[in-house]
Amino acid sequence: MRRFDLTGEWAVRKGGTKRIYKAVVPGCIHADLLTIREIPEPLIGKNLQEIAWVAETEWTYENQFNADDLSAFSSVLLYFEGLDGAATILLNDEELGKTTAGSRILEFDVKKRLRIGKNKLTVAFAAPVKKTRGGNPPLVGRPSMPTVGISGDVSLHAYNSVRVRDVLIRQDFSDASAVGFDVTVLTERFDPDRHMELLARICYKGNTLYEARDILTADCQTLRLTLKNAQYWWPAGMGEQPLYEILVDVFSERTCLEHLSRRIGICQVEVEKAKDGVSRLIVNRHPTYIKAALWIPPDLYPVRLSRVEYARLVKASVVANMNMLRVKDIRAYECNAFYDLCDEYGVLVWHDLLEDEMSPNIRRLRHHPCMAVWGCDDAALIKRLNTEDPGRACLPTSLYLRKDASKLPPALPEPRIAASYLGEDAQNISHPICTYHTSDASDLPRMTANFIEHFLFPSNFTNHIWLSQIQQAVLLKREWERIRRTEPNTYGFIHWHLNDWWPQASTSTVDYEGRWKAAHYLLRKSLIPIWTCGGYQPQTKSVELFAFNDTPKAFKGELAWRLTRTEGDLVLDGSKAVEIAPASRELVTHLKIDAPLSEFRANDLFLWLYLTDEHGAFASSNIVYFCEPREWNLPHPKMRAEIRAWDDNSYAVTLTSQQVAMWVWLSLEGMDARYDDNFFCIEPSRPMRIRITPTRRLKPEQFHQMLRIGSLRDTWQEKRTLSQMVASAKKARATGSETGK
Repeated sequence: MRRFDLTGEWAVRKGGTKRIYKAVVPGCIHADLLTIREIPEPLIGKNLQEIAWVAETEWTYENQFNADDLSAFSSVLLYFEGLDGAATILLNDEELGKTTAGSRILEFDVKKRLRIGKNKLTVAFAAPVKKTRGGNPPLVGRPSMPTVGISGDVSLHAYNSVRVRDVLIRQDFSDASAVGFDVTVLTERFDPDRHMELLARICYKGNTLYEARDILTADCQTLRLTLKNAQYWWPAGMGEQPLYEILVDVFSERTCLEHLSRRIGICQVEVEKAKDGVSRLIVNRHPTYIKAALWIPPDLYPVRLSRVEYARLVKASVVANMNMLRVKDIRAYECNAFYDLCDEYGVLVWHDLLEDEMSPNIRRLRHHPCMAVWGCDDAALIKRLNTEDPGRACLPTSLYLRKDASKLPPALPEPRIAASYLGEDAQNISHPICTYHTSDASDLPRMTANFIEHFLFPSNFTNHIWLSQIQQAVLLKREWERIRRTEPNTYGFIHWHLNDWWPQASTSTVDYEGRWKAAHYLLRKSLIPIWTCGGYQPQTKSVELFAFNDTPKAFKGELAWRLTRTEGDLVLDGSKAVEIAPASRELVTHLKIDAPLSEFRANDLFLWLYLTDEHGAFASSNIVYFCEPREWNLPHPKMRAEIRAWDDNSYAVTLTSQQVAMWVWLSLEGMDARYDDNFFCIEPSRPMRIRITPTRRLKPEQFHQMLRIGSLRDTWQEKRTLSQMVASAKKARATGSETGK
C-alpha cells in the first residue's frame, strides 16, 4: 500500500466572493482566519458575537496536487479522517459525495477519477448557521458558534491485490497462566488467485514476543496469539500502564502488501451491578473506586490544539489522583491524541455514544485500554455496539456511578487570567461581559448566594475571584467526604467538570489556560488512594474518623489527630493503629469532643488528621472544623516565610504560622508558575513547605519581590487584600521574612 499525504497548505474561499485565503489542513475556518488576523480573538470580551458572520457564511476549501500514474494499483481510495460541517466533496469538479453536519470519517473510490499530474480536490461547506435579521442573541455559558473545516488528515491510499479493511482484537482471560488474543482480520482481496500469507505478531518495546501465520484464504480470518507472564495495564493509582503492539502484515512471497499496527494494553474491565442498581467497576478482577471528572472539548475550536495542550489536561487529572474521564454530550469524538494520552497516563474513559459516525469511531477507539465503558440508552445502538466492540461494557448515560457535583457554585479563573478577557472596565461580578463568560445564567447568582451562606462576603473583584475558588473547592471536598463517609455502597464520584473550552466562570477545576483552581489542589489531597477524613456528629458531639484504601494491596499504619484552638493552643491529641483491606474503608474511632466544645466555642476549634504507613511515611492529611467558615474569628496569620533555592529553576517556600491559617495560596505577580501544593491549611507551629517553579528563571531578589501570599482572611479585608512580600534587594537575600501584622 502506498500513502499520499494531502494535508498542509490549502486555499479557502469565502462564499459569494472571489477572495482566497490561506488555510491549513487539518484545521478549521476560525483558526485559519485567526492566523491571518481576519477576525479578532473570539475569547476576549464579546468578540464571539462580533464574528458571528463566519458561521453564517459558506466556505470552500481547495487543494491542487500532482498524482503519479496509479493505474497499476488494484484500488485507490481518498480518505478524510475528519470533516466538520455539511459539505460537498468534489475531485476535478466531479462530485464524490455529500456529508451532513458533524465530524465525518469518509472514504471514496477515486481510481477512475484521478488524473496523472494535476488534480483539484474541493470541499464546499454550507453555512452552519442561518443568518437572522435581528442578529445573534447574547450568549451565556456554552458558546454555540459552530465552525467548519477539514479537522483530520486527508490522504490517498493505493492498494495492490489486497486491502486490510479492519482488525478486531479480543483478549481472552480464561486461562490463568496466559492471556490469549484472537486477532480477526477483515480483508478485501482484489486478486483472490494470488498466494498471500497473513502474519500477526505481539510486540513489547520493539521485541516480538509471539507470532502466528496462516495462508490468506478468506475475507475474514482469525489468528490466535498467546502471551505468558503478561504485564497488565492498570488505572492510575493502582499500577503501571505497559503498552503492547499488535502488528498485522499481508505478504506475497517476500513482498509486504499491507501493514497495520494497533497499540493495546492488557486489561479486563467488567461492570458489576448490585441489587440496588448501583454499578461497580471491576478492573483486572479488582474492585475500582471511580474518581472521575467530566471532560469537555478543551477549546471552542479543538483542532487548533496540539498534543501538548491535551497532555497538560490529561496529566492534570492523573496528578490530582483521578482515574477516569467521562466524555459526555460532546459535538464530536475526540482526536487520537486524547485517547493515546489516556492510555499512557492510566486514565479510564467512559464515553457516551454518538449515533453519528458511531461505527467508524468505535473501530478507531476500541483497542485503547483506556476505553472502559460506553454510555448508551438506545437498545438499537447497544446492539450495534456489541457487533462493533464485542465484550465492552455499556451503561445508561443517566448513570453516574451514583453521584456527581453539577450543582456546586462556579469559580472564576485567577485574577490575571480574568483580566485578559474581561478588561479593566468589565472587572465586576455583575458586568455584562463577566456574565457573558459564565457556564450558565444561574452561575453567578448561585456563587453569590453561597458566599452569604458559607463565607464572609469578599471586599472587591479580585477577592471575589479568590473566594470563588476557595468556595468551590471547599464545597466540592465537603460533598466528596460526605459521600465516602455516609454512602458505603457508592463506588464512584464524578465532578462536573475538569476543563473549560473558553475562559469563563464555571465548575471546572482547571481553567481554560490549564491552570489549576483551588478545587483541583484540594481534590488531589482528597482523591489520594490512601486517605483519611472525619465527620462531625453534632448530636453526639463526636467525630467519626475514617481511613480509606482504594489500592489492590492491604494497608497498615497509624492515624494521629490534634485538636487545636485558632490561636494555636493544643486541646487534645492521640493516635490509633489502622489496618485496611484492599478496596475498602475503615471506621477507625469515634473521637469524643464534648468537653472541648463545652469549654471553648465551635468556631475556635480545628481538628488536624495525619495518616502514616507502618514505616512512618506520610500517606495523607485532613482537617475537620465544626461550623461554617463565616463564623470563624480568624486573626491575621502572622506567617513566617523562609525562602531557599531548591535548584536552578525553583524555590522552596516554608511557611510557619502561630495561628490557624486557612486556605493559604501562593502566587507570583505577573508570572505563571508550577506549585507542588496550594490552597492549603496550616496548623499552628507546623511548617508547610511548598516548591515553586516559575516559567522562567528568576534571581532570588526577583522571586522575593514577585511572591504573594494570601489566605481566607484576606478575602474580606479591604485595606489588605493580599499578604505581600515586597522586599528590598538586601532583605530578599535574607533566609526568611515575615508577613502579616
